[in-house]
Amino acid sequence: MIIQIKRAVSKILKNFFLKLYQDDTKKLFNFFYKNLSKNKNLNKNKLIFFDVGAHKGETITRFKKYFNKNNLLEIHCFEPNKKLADILKDQKIKNVKINDYLLLDKINYENNFYSMSKSGASSVFKPEEEWLEMKKKKTNKEISYTLELVRSDTIDNYCSTNNIDNIDFLKIDTQGSEKNVLMGGSEMINKRKINFIEVEIILGQYYETETSFLQIESTLNNNYNLVLVDKMINLLRDKTSYINCLYMRKDYFSRLKYEK
Repeated sequence: MIIQIKRAVSKILKNFFLKLYQDDTKKLFNFFYKNLSKNKNLNKNKLIFFDVGAHKGETITRFKKYFNKNNLLEIHCFEPNKKLADILKDQKIKNVKINDYLLLDKINYENNFYSMSKSGASSVFKPEEEWLEMKKKKTNKEISYTLELVRSDTIDNYCSTNNIDNIDFLKIDTQGSEKNVLMGGSEMINKRKINFIEVEIILGQYYETETSFLQIESTLNNNYNLVLVDKMINLLRDKTSYINCLYMRKDYFSRLKYEK
């Protein structure tokens, strides 16, 4: 009974912090675009959003709910699981482009992709056997995976090819390869052509690689400030913790600090 109560409380807190994070992201984004911007890039007819790791379209739904204004939102999605990408394509969602390949730091390169039976855990990195065993004990279900080869593009090349000058909101949830995705957008990042970056950082051990704040922030090259996180973290209690972080362009954040 005590374990069930703890799980229920943990779920309530998780949902509370996630909702708070999403609400504050919306407020910050809308406040910025209405009150802070003097930049010519923002005086345009549409907003450009990137959803890297689209999965089943959860972020598409959030983008459209929170940010869509008079159908001015254009979303570019990247989902290397072809079954999931095909399902999204079949939905024919207005102003949404589905790309069934990876965004990384290499162009036209065939990458290993571990397609997991738990689809949200699919990654370019091999899962740790200890994590697979832990999930099996916890859920009574075995997680299997198949190894596939999936081609990749980069943010910089994609933007150049598609005549995208500026990304308003870049979301990255790629199960450990977030740093590589950002490295593929180094030109856009260094020129401050991306206004908001939301990135998942896996702090626990899922895969045969590790991610850290240092890796992410080094790749951002001191051009962005961390402004929001979506949950409380305690790795002593949960060794598979991850966190979503919202970064904002440093020059815009500096202006935000002096607003009431």
